Amino acid sequence: MANTTLESRLPQAYISQAALSHTRTGKPIPGNWHIYPEQAAASLWTTPSDLARLLIEVLKSHKNESNRILSAEMTHEMLSHQVNIGENWDCGLAFNINYTDGMTIIGHPGWNVGFHSILLGCLEAEQGLIWMTNGESGRKIGLEISRGLAEVVGWTWW
Repeated sequence: MANTTLESRLPQAYISQAALSHTRTGKPIPGNWHIYPEQAAASLWTTPSDLARLLIEVLKSHKNESNRILSAEMTHEMLSHQVNIGENWDCGLAFNINYTDGMTIIGHPGWNVGFHSILLGCLEAEQGLIWMTNGESGRKIGLEISRGLAEVVGWTWW
């Protein structure tokens, strides 16, 4: 994950790669992005490619096929039920977990001023998706792209 940092302020080396945030009407957000004091919840600066690498490693580790990030035992712990947040929905230690039709979907949404994103994966199908947008209306197009991709690929877990 060479293009990822947890610095609260984006380091100078990453600024040329960073997307600029936009309002719901498409206007740039003054200052380009908001700096949050809640570092644990809002200081991840990353790319869709780096998130995809993380998801691939989590899916592999869950099947005990890789331990580059965590052991299979720690991955299972991370993906285990911690708190119920709704019908068929739990929180794990890093992801939300949904149980539908014998499938376990893990994921985590992200949104800050001017940005929306999602990371989703299916443990049984070993498939997933990541999208990021740099607009406060980005969730709409992201979900539409997700539905279209699921239909074209024929995902049974969607």
